[in-house]
Amino acid sequence: MSNDVAVVVEQLEGALAEVSFEMLAKGRELATAGGGRLVAVLAGHGIGALADQLGAADALVLVEDAALALSIMAGHDPADPHSAAMAVEDYLAALAAPAAPRIGVLRPLIERAEPANAAHIDAILETLRSAGAQVEEAPLAASFEGLHAAGDTVSRAEAAAFHRDLYARHSAEYPKHIGEAVKAGHGIAAVDYIAAQTRRRAFRADMGAVAARYDALVSPTAAGPAPKGLESTGDPYYCAPWSFAGMPSISLPTGLALHGLPFAVQLSGAPWCEARLLAAAAWCERVIGFNETPRA
Repeated sequence: MSNDVAVVVEQLEGALAEVSFEMLAKGRELATAGGGRLVAVLAGHGIGALADQLGAADALVLVEDAALALSIMAGHDPADPHSAAMAVEDYLAALAAPAAPRIGVLRPLIERAEPANAAHIDAILETLRSAGAQVEEAPLAASFEGLHAAGDTVSRAEAAAFHRDLYARHSAEYPKHIGEAVKAGHGIAAVDYIAAQTRRRAFRADMGAVAARYDALVSPTAAGPAPKGLESTGDPYYCAPWSFAGMPSISLPTGLALHGLPFAVQLSGAPWCEARLLAAAAWCERVIGFNETPRA
């Protein structure tokens, strides 16, 4: 859209500059006034963990956009010891003629959502089923229990390790929520970190085996529609497990709540099955046909 507003986000040594949040707030005003979208642009090496702090950017992009972005970013990086030396799939080719997918429904997660959201997701599932998708209930692994606490333990410990030197020199300059997370990480024992990683690997193995039987697993993106305002990006309960386990996920807007903000469904796939998941998402996106403009 020609009225979109892009904000280049400044980061230094793994920490977002406070001015970036001010620019995002101003960008929000301009995007809203012009009827466009707010897009955050974050560049650099090893900055993946910062993306979660940019919830103020609310552009809704097509699955094709996500596939194109992933095709640019994916691939082995010799400078990153955590980068996997694997061949990159042709994500865009996967979208050319996607077949009706086999979809697994994670009912326990849907039942935890707000009633209006749960009903909306069920209606979307019926739409997909009517269009030819194979929709069936899928099990949520028992290892899901306690996964959120394990994720917090790992993220805080690793944040403390990553920011160790910088935080020692500039702790007073850190945004409050980041500084608190780094400080909490300093107090995490090695045995607790190892136990949390063991729990993560167990969930990845358990749910990876389940996800491999489907083209996509369906769960809510959030308990309800997108939150209003810039104070919060919403409850990460539904998205965090897949990020923590290293399982690909994509969120599709599916409709508007009565107050004008969007509902969404989350599609998740097995590890290293991004092309398969993107193909399923593209098929679902075309069937759902969401093209409304959210209202603040």
